[in-house]
Amino acid sequence: MGFRFGVVVSLPLLTGCVAPPMLATAAFPGMAQATAAPGNAACAMLASYGVNPCAQSRPTGEAAPDHAQLQALLAQKTTCTANVRNRAEYAMIAGHFSDVATGNFSMVQLSDDTKPTPAEARLVAKYYDNSQPCIAALSTSVAKLAPSQGVILDQSIAAQQSVVAQLASRRISWGEFAQQSAKIAQQAATKLQVAGL
Repeated sequence: MGFRFGVVVSLPLLTGCVAPPMLATAAFPGMAQATAAPGNAACAMLASYGVNPCAQSRPTGEAAPDHAQLQALLAQKTTCTANVRNRAEYAMIAGHFSDVATGNFSMVQLSDDTKPTPAEARLVAKYYDNSQPCIAALSTSVAKLAPSQGVILDQSIAAQQSVVAQLASRRISWGEFAQQSAKIAQQAATKLQVAGL
C-alpha cells in the first residue's frame, strides 16, 4: 500500500509500509534527504525513513555508524519489506503501497478518498502484523547504531501504528492514510533537524 508501516518505517512503513519502508514501510515518505552525508545512498535512504545516523552533528559521545552497516541494514529492510509486499495475498491492496525504495506516495494515492473495503481492511491489519519483523529489525538496529535517532524512530513508529489502526478500522480513507503517513515522516525529519541530527 502506499503504507509505511511501523516505520517510520515505511516502517515502512503499510511500511514495509512505517515504514519505512514502511524500512515504511512500514515506515516514512517524504523525509528530507538533505540531512544525510553527501553522496551516501545508505544515509539518504535512512533519512527517508526518519532517521539520519549519518548526520554531521551528533550528540556527545555518539559516534557515527559504519556506512557498510547502514547499507546492510537498508538492504535487509528493503528485502524484508519487499518479501512481505510481494505475497499474492496482498495483491488487492498493492496499489496503495508507498514506493518500497523511497517510501513516497503518488499524487493519485494522496488524493484517494475511498476507504478500504472490509476485505481490504483485514488485509491492512494482516500486512501490518506480517511486516512487524521488518520494522522491529530496523528499530533495533538504528537504536544500536544511533541511540538518539532510535528514539525519534520509535516515536514515528508509534504514530504510524495509530494511523494504520485507523485505516484498518475503516475510519480514514486511503488518501488520508497516505497524507498522515507523509506528515509523520516530515515531523520526524523536523525533530532530527531541531536536535541537530
